[in-house]
Amino acid sequence: MVRTNSAVFENTESGFFSIDYVISHDDGRSWGERGRLYTAKNNGEAIAPQVVNVGGTLVVSFMTDESTGSNGADGAQMKVITSTNGGKTWNGSVVTGEVASHWPGLFARDSTHFLALYSKNGVGAVSQLYQLAN
Repeated sequence: MVRTNSAVFENTESGFFSIDYVISHDDGRSWGERGRLYTAKNNGEAIAPQVVNVGGTLVVSFMTDESTGSNGADGAQMKVITSTNGGKTWNGSVVTGEVASHWPGLFARDSTHFLALYSKNGVGAVSQLYQLAN
């Protein structure tokens, strides 16, 4: 069985950090389809992306300082974007972390749930369980 795989990464072609994706249709032997996943607003940065597969839904996390009024990682918020069709299209972003939630991570718990993880100033490590909509 050949699987479709996705990877996400930072890109600075536009001068600011944004998030791009690339898709492989041959289980990672080659990578072809590439596109922009997220560009931060207000000359903000979008950095530290990760991707997990949760029951066939691709879930991407990253952090951005676009709406926090501060620059850099310490003032960022964690956001999540999903794709239900193998990365062909992506849904709008959802904020999953408060201001000063940074260096995000993801863990696929089962076929419908994932943990969103981040570091929060003054609190330490934070995790929250999310269920994908049907």
